[in-house]
Amino acid sequence: MPDPRTLVVVGTGIAAGVPDQCVLHIALNGIGTTPAEALDICSNAAQGAIAAAVGAGVEQDDVRTVNLSVQDFFDQAKQKVTARICSYQLEVIVRSLDDIGRVLGVLSDAAGDALQIRSLQLGLKDAEPVRKEARRRAVRDAQEKAQDLAGEAGLQLGVILTLEDTEGSGSHGVRAMALASGHVAASIPVEPGQVSVSTSVRITYAVDG
Repeated sequence: MPDPRTLVVVGTGIAAGVPDQCVLHIALNGIGTTPAEALDICSNAAQGAIAAAVGAGVEQDDVRTVNLSVQDFFDQAKQKVTARICSYQLEVIVRSLDDIGRVLGVLSDAAGDALQIRSLQLGLKDAEPVRKEARRRAVRDAQEKAQDLAGEAGLQLGVILTLEDTEGSGSHGVRAMALASGHVAASIPVEPGQVSVSTSVRITYAVDG
């Protein structure tokens, strides 16, 4: 139990920034009669997509394999497995929002109907300035709460005994899900909106009264 002559408050702070990069989560899918055939189709599609992304200006380090799976396709009508489906998943970071449409276009041209766009997530290259502002707001919020509570209770705030920083989770301004086949227009609109970062602090004050 806390000392009765202490006051514990929790402050929250939220700060926002304009996104300046995009993370694309895509999959290259292939279907074959055997696992080896499905894997081969996916491999060819993935190699083409990776080469196209790098050729469009995406840094090699910004292309990352995140998953690979091969599953049976069960034909309900025939009541048996008739094919295997392979899915090769990639994460592609596009460092400029102006390049998103162009990168999607070259990926679509390279992979064709094998391309699946699973999500588009906008974010910040450097979230630390926004995170620092969120912390400052959290501390101010906690201080104001402490002053209000102490005033209402007829107490006098003393020194700060403890201060704990608890990181919150950022809320993304844009997250989209879609399937893509054929050509993706390079002029596809992408509105940046804002992304926010939240954090909280817990402050324990000594009190008199």
